[in-house]
Amino acid sequence: MKKIWAWHSWLGLYSGLVIIILSITGSLAIFKNEIDQTLNPALYQVKSTAVDQLPQAQIQAIVQRFENVTNYAVNISRDPKRSWLLSLYQKNEHTGQKDCTEIFIDPYSGKVLGQRDRYKTFSYTLRTLHIRLFNQWYGRQLVGLAGICLLISTILGVIIYSPFMKKQKFGQFKRKKKRYNDWHKYLGIIALFFNFMMAVTGAYLGFQPWIKQHIYRPPSPQKSIIANAKVSLQDERKIPINYADVSAKAFGIFTSADQLRIQYAKAGNGNIEVAVNMEGACYDPFCNWLLLDKADLKVLDKFDVKTATAAAKWYYLPEGLHFGQFGGVLLKVIYSIFGLITGFLSISGYIIYLKRAKKKRLKKGKKIVWGTFIGLLMILTLLFFISQKIAVSRLLLWSSPMGWAALIIMILLVYRQNSRK
Repeated sequence: MKKIWAWHSWLGLYSGLVIIILSITGSLAIFKNEIDQTLNPALYQVKSTAVDQLPQAQIQAIVQRFENVTNYAVNISRDPKRSWLLSLYQKNEHTGQKDCTEIFIDPYSGKVLGQRDRYKTFSYTLRTLHIRLFNQWYGRQLVGLAGICLLISTILGVIIYSPFMKKQKFGQFKRKKKRYNDWHKYLGIIALFFNFMMAVTGAYLGFQPWIKQHIYRPPSPQKSIIANAKVSLQDERKIPINYADVSAKAFGIFTSADQLRIQYAKAGNGNIEVAVNMEGACYDPFCNWLLLDKADLKVLDKFDVKTATAAAKWYYLPEGLHFGQFGGVLLKVIYSIFGLITGFLSISGYIIYLKRAKKKRLKKGKKIVWGTFIGLLMILTLLFFISQKIAVSRLLLWSSPMGWAALIIMILLVYRQNSRK
């Protein structure tokens, strides 16, 4: 049992700071779309009219105002009172990386409601920090490792506290000095299933790029596109798209869809890619897709995750479970509360560890905890410099006040505990 205690403690100590950051950001990231729409209502809301929606020519005219555009996509909602989102992907000549400009358009008048850099938006920052700590590859691996640590620590916690819970009634608190222990146990039991699910799905999402590269690659329209390339991408862009007809076709096939993302086929074969987001589905957003012939909108290829193979379903399932995308706002609130409980378990675990440390081992324990903070800080700093070279996002890692707040709180707890001795 002592070895189990040790493993539970050390896993919590070395992964606790990352889990606290993921807990806070995850609780907010669940509502990233709602937060963005609340903060920017003028970008999303339009008045529905009887006028036909925008033709390709007007979209193309907006695109031509920008330089170095490599591709673009148009997001269309089933809700007629929602604006269209035009995403322009541009190559940055200075950094060699991709930029993405988001332009919100009134689909009836063609008026540009506003534009912004996607990589500087609050919702993108929040999700990127939670999913990959601002780094596409190494950050995701660190998040995946934190998920594994949380899973093992949760299992060990069940083994450790099961005997104690047989002797103590649920909800009963001991002396004030043991209150942190009791809260740690009770909240750990309440959030047990949630922590298991977050640990497994979080670890999976962290290692998903590696899984896609080495184990399983899901169906993609690119396979059909590359095999049937006919014309250059420049010539293809001269062929107009009737977005109203494309959206009507896609919404007719995917009757539960609430949003589409329409873009040109990258290989230039006269086709259109339509990524489809299903409302209330427990899968990755926009994992369903259609490949249409631009001339007559004939369906050339299709992927519907509901009728896909078991491997494809399992590949896309974890993100829906991880972010509670299948149960509406109420489920998101529940997810957010339980996410914060997971962060509290890390904080209370630190406090319990410090309280259990004997006086003769206090200095050693203090050095270990400080070493943990410094080590994690060095890792985050390294990720920052790596992200400047290879990551799509160029957001500064140091801009995360939550990460700094968690670090400062942990240091203050260590100082406060040791100053009493």
